[in-house]
Amino acid sequence: MAQSDTLTRIIELIYFDFDKASSIYSQFEGGLIEQIQQQTERSNSAEAKGGIGIPLAKIGGNLATVDKAGSITIKRIHHDLFSKVEKKLSEGNFIFDINRYSEVPTNIDDDLFPAMDKFSYIKATGWSVFEDFNQIKHRVENYNTLGEFITQSMINSNDESSQAQANIEAMKQAAKKEKDRNKRKVLENEVKKVETIMNNEASEIREKLQVKEWLQEGLKNIIDEFYQDKLHVRIYPWGNESRFQIIANLKRDCFIDSTIDNTFFSYSSIPSIPLSIFGLVTNIASNSPSKFSPYENDVDSEHEIPGEIMDALFEAPMRNMFSALSNVEKLFLFGKYPSITIHPIAVYREISSVSQTQ
Repeated sequence: MAQSDTLTRIIELIYFDFDKASSIYSQFEGGLIEQIQQQTERSNSAEAKGGIGIPLAKIGGNLATVDKAGSITIKRIHHDLFSKVEKKLSEGNFIFDINRYSEVPTNIDDDLFPAMDKFSYIKATGWSVFEDFNQIKHRVENYNTLGEFITQSMINSNDESSQAQANIEAMKQAAKKEKDRNKRKVLENEVKKVETIMNNEASEIREKLQVKEWLQEGLKNIIDEFYQDKLHVRIYPWGNESRFQIIANLKRDCFIDSTIDNTFFSYSSIPSIPLSIFGLVTNIASNSPSKFSPYENDVDSEHEIPGEIMDALFEAPMRNMFSALSNVEKLFLFGKYPSITIHPIAVYREISSVSQTQ
């Protein structure tokens, strides 16, 4: 590789919406990207097959390996397509790079949002957090079982508790050896009294760590209703201004590593390394009243024409229900002012080369 071609930036893709990127790229190229498969037998004989005769490295696509049994493993070449889409959108002046601001603007409404207004795509780099609602639901369902285990572990590892348990065992042994029935009864009662005190203390600890059943069911119902299978990522371009966030919902099948747990193990749910996101702006939370209120001047039930009365009898109640539901949904929307919601195309880590002079 010539010196001028030396890579200075490597993209570590974590998430990539291949279908969305393909759709964008095909519009620049004037046609759909054909899948290009390279079929390889275990004997290492290979046969390349291109649907439209374009080299794989030129446009990105699919690499398929076929063994003698006929099973196919498809590995998509994402990075090439990502680079080309990013380049096309940048050259066409479609992307707004929010990190052109080194710190949060003094007035977001008058400075940042007007500057973004002409752009449909956004790119941002910053601190991040992944929020997996399936994981939360699983934790809620198993919280009390886990709490019971934690409680018992705390009791077993407590020195005072261990000493008290040892004293109880000694008292039980003494009661067994005591031949005088009255004295034995006194010792047995003393054992029961101490055990009752210890059990009550353990129950108090357990109760503090338990979640009420109504709360468990309520949380699970909210997740099922509003966040089922949702996995959000939040990017904070300016870490000292946590109110401003780029929020996106990630498709689970678009993670580069098919096992999402591997990604979370590598980066954790709150990565200690800045990540980047690139996507289509879908909502900019406003601090002002909505410009469009579809239910504000809705169907009125005061009609004199029979046909209008019948329409109002059915249409008005139904639309009132939609209006009420939209207000409920607002309670559970996370994209509050001044956040920006996007449809993500890629979540990635930018790795820059280190100068030899450093």
